[in-house]
Amino acid sequence: MPPGEVSSYSALWRLIDYLHHHQTIAFVLLDSEGLAPVNIGKGLRRAASIHFPDRRVTRPNYVKLWKLSFEMDNFNDAELAKALTRYSNEQARFSAADVKQCREVRAFQRREGSCARSTSSTRNAWDAI
Repeated sequence: MPPGEVSSYSALWRLIDYLHHHQTIAFVLLDSEGLAPVNIGKGLRRAASIHFPDRRVTRPNYVKLWKLSFEMDNFNDAELAKALTRYSNEQARFSAADVKQCREVRAFQRREGSCARSTSSTRNAWDAI
């Protein structure tokens, strides 16, 4: 979908196009969730500029979608468990096994293309991430 058409990402496309038009490079780093893989991952990489019809909004190598999420792709289970426990002001305790379960559920959902059900503690932990 080209910039300007109805899309939750069209404002982002226009901003990036505007910045590039004014010689400011914009890098896009997003979690691979919702419609981001389609609208940003595929759409933005191919979108034509509204300022220069013979150019693209951005270069494909300026767009990065994390495989699962920024947190899951850059931190191990123990680091995430410690951060979640600290973030909850010690009202909840998370273990590396809890985060591992979240990671496995998310990987399964991506493989299956579904919203597989998980335990409530896993959903709560994943939502916090």
